[in-house]
This record gives sequence, C-alpha cells and structure tokens, in this order.
Amino acid sequence: MSTRDPIWLTPLVKSLLQRNYKLVARGKNDQAEEISKRIAEIIAQNRRNMDADTFERGLNNNQFAYRKGGSCVDALLKVQHFNLKALDNSPNKTVRLFAMDFSKAFDSVRHNILGEKLKATGLNPYLVNWYLDFLKDRKQRIVHNGIICEWKMVNKGTTQGSVSGPHLFNLFVNDLTIEEENKTALDKYADDVMLQVVVLKNSQDDSLTYLNQFMNWTEENDMSCNTSKCKELVLNKSGRAEQYIYHLAL
Repeated sequence: MSTRDPIWLTPLVKSLLQRNYKLVARGKNDQAEEISKRIAEIIAQNRRNMDADTFERGLNNNQFAYRKGGSCVDALLKVQHFNLKALDNSPNKTVRLFAMDFSKAFDSVRHNILGEKLKATGLNPYLVNWYLDFLKDRKQRIVHNGIICEWKMVNKGTTQGSVSGPHLFNLFVNDLTIEEENKTALDKYADDVMLQVVVLKNSQDDSLTYLNQFMNWTEENDMSCNTSKCKELVLNKSGRAEQYIYHLAL
C-alpha cells in the first residue's frame, strides 16, 4: 500500500514567460507541495545511497554518466583510444563513428519494461516495488495565464529532477551493448550514444548490421531514435586521400 502524499503525484507545470510576467503570491497549497517534494527528495536520496552498490555492480563499463568515477572526459578518452588503436592496426582501413540520438529519452522509459529490468538487478523485491510505486499513477497539467488544463496521466518516464531518475535511466539502457573485440564499440554518456565500427581493407563493411542492432534495441524497448539528429564521422588513416561516401537509411 502506498503511503505517499497525493500531492507528489500531481505536479502543476507552470509556464514561465521570458518577459512581462508577474510573481504570484504563494498559497498554502504551493507551500504544502514544496514541503512534500522536499521530503520525497530526502527519502529518495537515502534510498539511493543504500542501493548505490547494487546499481553500480550491475552497470556495464560503457556508461559514463551518473555513476562513481564517470565523466564526459572519460567517455571521450575511451572513444579516442579505441579509434587510435584501430587506425594503428594495419589491416584496418577506416573507423566509422555514429552519434545516435534518442527522442525524449528520459521521458520515454516504459515503466513495465523498467520494472522487469529492476527485478533482474537482484534488488530486494520490496525496494523494486518502492521504485515502481514512486513512478506509477502520476499526473500533471499545465497552468498558463490563468488557464488550467485537464489532468493527464504520466505512464512513462523516469521523473526528471528526481534523485533516482538518472540512475533508473542508466539501468534501463544498461543492456544496450554492441561489442565485438577489435571490431566495434558502443559507449554511452547518459542518453548520448556513440557507436564505432572498424572497416577492414578488402572486406565487407558491416556498419549497417550493427546499426540495425541498435535500432532493434530501440524498438524492443519502445524508444525512438531521432534520425535527423544522428551524425556520422569517418576517420581514415593519416595520408589517405580518398573519401568514403556512405548512404544509410535508418
């Protein structure tokens, strides 16, 4: 049975104008909401600290965000190391880097899929239920210029701004791996994904195969890829004059 204050589950999304806006006096409901949010943050932080080791043990080493010792610099160094090592290997011709972009990644996490992944971590079942209870039955509505929209159920997402949200997202994308020794690498920093594929001399380019693996994961986990923001960088050996032109349809 849930013991949470219903206010936690029904936030008001207030739009802020860039100019000509007025400060509105805070009423009792606003104060109660702020107090409830603060209590929820304290509880979630304590819960997160207790579960940190379990989360960390289960994470792959290709995720560098929201974890101990991880940083954007570490992610970039790992990508650079893989590319330089690959180009130093004489049989290799090219390294193709694909920067993949999810559409509204944190807001697209399905709670039922996340629940199954939480259960697989080895967390105490009571804690798994605690996390899922924290996410379910949430509603929100927009307030703008005195106009109040109807309440809408929020049936997905990791509740951005919460203590546990980033760590739950890490867990959700943890099984997104495409690794083949000396051939491919996939590294993540939060929802930013870098897929690297080595192309050998006089050999077939398997980049599309690995890209399809990525797209299959997004479909299986009910995520979407923003193909208009996905970019490719082609790295050649020093001194090579030819250019590589590829046409991919994701």
